[in-house]
Amino acid sequence: MTKKIILAGAFAALAAILPSNPALAVEVFKEKTTFSIAEPLDVGGTVLQPGTYKIKVLKRTSDRHTLQVVNPEDNKVFVTVLAIPHPIREQEVIPESRMVFYPATGSQTRALRTWFGNDVQFGHDIAYPKRRAEELVAVTHEPAPYYPDDTKLVDYDTVAIQPLPASPAPVVAPAPAPPVTRVAEARLAELPQTASRAPLFGLLSALVIGAAVSLRALASRLS
Repeated sequence: MTKKIILAGAFAALAAILPSNPALAVEVFKEKTTFSIAEPLDVGGTVLQPGTYKIKVLKRTSDRHTLQVVNPEDNKVFVTVLAIPHPIREQEVIPESRMVFYPATGSQTRALRTWFGNDVQFGHDIAYPKRRAEELVAVTHEPAPYYPDDTKLVDYDTVAIQPLPASPAPVVAPAPAPPVTRVAEARLAELPQTASRAPLFGLLSALVIGAAVSLRALASRLS
């Protein structure tokens, strides 16, 4: 009887320290994905080189998730990152890779944007240091979670994670219309009148007078 009482007490004590939802606890701590990359990948501000990795949930709170990227054997940590819950929207398509990326631009590598683990209700939006988040927002023109650049690992439990507002997409001005070439109408220039008409009138008057005198003389002879 004493042995049964001891066992019952042990089970009661164990039940008291276990979480009220053991199924959820198991899902949280076993939430992981193994992935391989053929090119560098930025995860939370740390660039991973090509290879095979495992990403997993390290800790989850009401407003953030702490994730780790480790080797497949789970005995070497490459980076610990902060994330916020990503509610899975209705009709949202989750990629087969379970990952969504920010595109690579110029000298900047591709970056992990969202990871979907085993949870069917939430994914994990990766938070980045503010300076890196500004670069990502400039590319996507969409909000991105960030935290101060000087944040240390010991501050992960208390640092504030905020959404960096989306920057408006640059307005592309329409190309100027090509200039319209108009053919000028040729107009004949009027020649300036440089000479007076008075001499012409004088000459005509003299001819008329001379003709009149001649007619009078001829009439006198005939009479």
